[in-house]
Amino acid sequence: MVRAVLLVGMFAVAVWAAIDLGPSQTGETSLLSTSSSALSISTTKVLHLGYLKRFYRAVVKAEGAIPPLTWSISAGTLPPGLSLNSTSGVIGGTPNQAGTYSFTATVTDSSGRTASKNSSLEVFEQPLDEYGGLINRPSSNGATGYFRVEKVNSHWMFVTPAGNGFWMMGVFALEELGSISDHGSSYNQIVATKYSDKGTWANQVLDRIKSWGFNSAGEYASTYAYPFNRPSGATLVPINAVNNDALYGLTNRDHWSAAGAFKDLMDCQNPAVYAGWAGGSTPDVYDPNFDAFINGHYQATLGDPFYKQLLTSPWSLGLTSDDTDYLEGFGPGLEVPAPDGELHPHIGWLSLAASPAKPSSTKWQQTYSNGTVFSKLQLQAYLKSIYRSIAALNTTWGSAYTTFGSAGGWPKATTGGTGLMDEDGSSSWLGDHNGSLSGATAGVTADLDAFLLQWAQKYFKVASTRFRQYSPHHLFFGPNTLNSHAGLTRKQILQAAGQYCDVIQAGVTTQQLLDKTAQYVGDKPIVQWLGAAANADSSLWRYPGPSCCNQANQRARGSYYSKLANFLVTGTVTATGSKPVVGFKWWAWGDSWGEKSNWGLVSFRDNAYDGNEASIAAGADSWGYTTGGEERNYGNFLDAVTQENLKILRALAGGR
Repeated sequence: MVRAVLLVGMFAVAVWAAIDLGPSQTGETSLLSTSSSALSISTTKVLHLGYLKRFYRAVVKAEGAIPPLTWSISAGTLPPGLSLNSTSGVIGGTPNQAGTYSFTATVTDSSGRTASKNSSLEVFEQPLDEYGGLINRPSSNGATGYFRVEKVNSHWMFVTPAGNGFWMMGVFALEELGSISDHGSSYNQIVATKYSDKGTWANQVLDRIKSWGFNSAGEYASTYAYPFNRPSGATLVPINAVNNDALYGLTNRDHWSAAGAFKDLMDCQNPAVYAGWAGGSTPDVYDPNFDAFINGHYQATLGDPFYKQLLTSPWSLGLTSDDTDYLEGFGPGLEVPAPDGELHPHIGWLSLAASPAKPSSTKWQQTYSNGTVFSKLQLQAYLKSIYRSIAALNTTWGSAYTTFGSAGGWPKATTGGTGLMDEDGSSSWLGDHNGSLSGATAGVTADLDAFLLQWAQKYFKVASTRFRQYSPHHLFFGPNTLNSHAGLTRKQILQAAGQYCDVIQAGVTTQQLLDKTAQYVGDKPIVQWLGAAANADSSLWRYPGPSCCNQANQRARGSYYSKLANFLVTGTVTATGSKPVVGFKWWAWGDSWGEKSNWGLVSFRDNAYDGNEASIAAGADSWGYTTGGEERNYGNFLDAVTQENLKILRALAGGR
C-alpha cells in the first residue's frame, strides 16, 4: 500500500495508490511456522462474524508445521456458500444461509502429523446494503443518495443513501496511538510490526469493528479509515467527522478567517473573581470573526480534493460542529446535576462578567484588530432594550449599577467600577463566583437565561447555516455531546439545538434525561455517547481507572454496555411515546494511556478484549494476524457487545 500525506488545515489529506488488498496483505504470508515444535492450530476457536450475502474471508493458521499443508473440515459444516481452501487454509465465499455453524478444522503437514481444532462461525441473518442499512427495512420514501433521518410511526431512524433503515453503532477515535505504555512500546509500534502498512491496518480496524456489529466511524478517525479514495476491495463504513470550529477559531487555524481570531469568553474573566472550572473555552459568537472563520473553513474544505468528500460524499453522514470537551458552558447545569459534581458556568454570567474589551490574549497568543468583547456588548444592548433605564434594571435585579456603560472601569473588584460594563462577576446579586447563577437574584436569573437562549441560537444558527450552505444534502449534528457527565445541559442550549440541528447528540441514559431532553429539544432524533472501562481486567490494571463507568471486569463491562444499549434502543419519551434515539457512538477504539483508562475495544497491543486475543499466550485471530503477548489474561467484553449490536439490528428489522 502506498500513501502520500499532505497536511491541509486541521486534517491530513490522504492520497491512495490503487493497489488491491490481495492475499499477501491479509496475513497469509505467515500462515505457518516451520519450527520443530508440536503441530497446532493457533487461530481463535470462534471465527469473526459473517453477514448474509456479503463476501466473507477468514484464515486458519497452523504453528509448528512442515509444509506443504493440507486442510480439511473433519467434522461439522461451514455455512452454505463458504468453503475451506485445502492448501491455504482460507475460508472464503459468500454465505447464503444464516445461523451459527460448528465444525472441526484439521491440518496435515508433509510429515504426516495432524492437528485439529473445534471452531464456530456465525452468519447474521439480516441482509445489509453497502452502507450497513437493513434491506428488509426500506423507507417508504425511497432512496435519495444521501443519509437522512426519518420518523416512522413513533420510531426515529437514519435512512441510508440506498433508502434503508440504519441504526448508528459507531466507534470514536479509530486512530493510531503514539504514547509508550507499560509494555515499553506504543500502539503505533505494535501495529507497524503487525501490519504491512497503515492502509492494511485501517482496513483491518474496519473489518474488526464490523465483525463486532458496529457500522460507522465517529469523530477523530484516522484519515486512513475514511471511506474516500480507498483502494479496490477496501472495507468502507459511513463516517461522522467533527469540525471543532469553536476551538480552532480561537487561534484562527490555517488563517481561515481573513479578519483574524475571535475571542474566548473564559479568557475574558477576572481570575481573581471567577472560581469555576476553566478547562474549556467559550467562543464569542457575536464576534463577526466567528462566522467568518466557519465560512472560511468550509470554503477550504470544499476546495480540497480529499476533504470536500465530507461535504459531498454519500458515505458522509454529516458533521459534528464541536466537541463539548472544549466548550465551556455546554455541560451540566443546575436543573439535573451531574452525579460526579461536574458543573458548567452559565454563558450569560460569563458574558456579563467578561471584560468589555480585550486587545490581546496570552492564552491563545493572539492580538485582535478589534478588542471589543461582542457578547458583553450584545448583552448590554439586550438589557437596554428591556429596561430603558438603569434604575429599572436595578429594581428587578436588586443591583446598584449607575449606568449601562462604564463608571470606574473593569474589573469591578479592583477598580470599584459601578457601571454594568464594569461587572466582573463579583457583585452579590450574581450569586456564586463559579458562574452557575446559584444564589443569584430571580431577576438576574431570568434575564441571563433569556440572553443565554439568544446566545445559543446565535451559535447554532451560524454553525448550521454555514454547514447547509456548503453541504445541503448532509445532516448537521451540532456539538458532541450535550448532557455530559450524566447531567442536563441548560435548557436554553437544548432549545436552540432543537431549532437548528438535524440530529441532537446528547446523553440520555436515564428516563429523566431522556424526558427532559425531549421536552426542550422537541421531537428530534438523538445520538448518545457511550463509554465504560474495566481497568482491573485490562492492560491498565496498575491504575484505578476513571471515576465514572469503571466496571469490575470485562464481563461486567459487557453487561453495562448491554444494559445501556438496550435502554437506548427501547427508550420512550414519557409524554409523547416517541422513540427518538437513532444510535450511539462508543468511546473508543483503543485504551487511553493519557487518561490511564480502559476505554478501548482493543488493548495497547492491538488485542481485542474478546476473552481470546488479549492473553499471555501467542495465538492468531481469524484474519491470520498474531495475537497475545499481554502481561495477563483479560476477560471477554466483546461477545456481549456483538450480541447486543446484532440484537439492535434485529429490533430495527422487526419494526422497532
